[in-house]
Amino acid sequence: MTAIVGTKSERTRARIVARVAPLFNRKGYAGTSLSDMTEAAGLTKGAIYGNFDGKDEVALHAFRHNIGGIIAELEGAVRSRDRCADKLRAYTETYRRIYPAIAAGGGCPLANTLCDADDTHPGLRAEAGRMLARWRDTIARIVARGIASGECAPSADPRRAAMTIITLIEGGALLAAGARSADYFMNALDRVDDYIDALCRHDDGGAPPQRYITTRRRR
Repeated sequence: MTAIVGTKSERTRARIVARVAPLFNRKGYAGTSLSDMTEAAGLTKGAIYGNFDGKDEVALHAFRHNIGGIIAELEGAVRSRDRCADKLRAYTETYRRIYPAIAAGGGCPLANTLCDADDTHPGLRAEAGRMLARWRDTIARIVARGIASGECAPSADPRRAAMTIITLIEGGALLAAGARSADYFMNALDRVDDYIDALCRHDDGGAPPQRYITTRRRR
């Protein structure tokens, strides 16, 4: 368990966030009441609002807490690989490994927040949108480097390839949470692996099947 460091105020805020973050992921912004927060934190309303400006600020920190652990796992796995295909497969391999913990915590924080906060908390939705764009751009850069090195199909569009991978992963996560079945998520990850196989060149130098490749649109 990571130690909470900093000033007394910072440590108190961190403890509050760690305790209420699972509630926001399971119940959503609108569904998490002040009484839920005080019960989970073991503190009074005054103690919580003495450390935060209000529920909106708590929700933002809770989202960052929920998504932060997943980002650390994914980015660590990607950094440990060299080849484009291996970096992309690091996402599916990592998600397979950590999915039980994600499911136990109420599902994917990114998908949950984008859906839940659309109309209820614009600031929270914007924060989730920034995380989504960061993820998309990271994958797009991996694909672009793969094209430059000759590993990925030269006709591939990095941005659209990234969007395809993320759509499969997040769509599978939403269906798995709604159906209470990991099969939807695991099937989506299998399809991502198929897409990666098609996107990247085979070891024998052959081009991947064109029917799977997200190519650049003609202008």
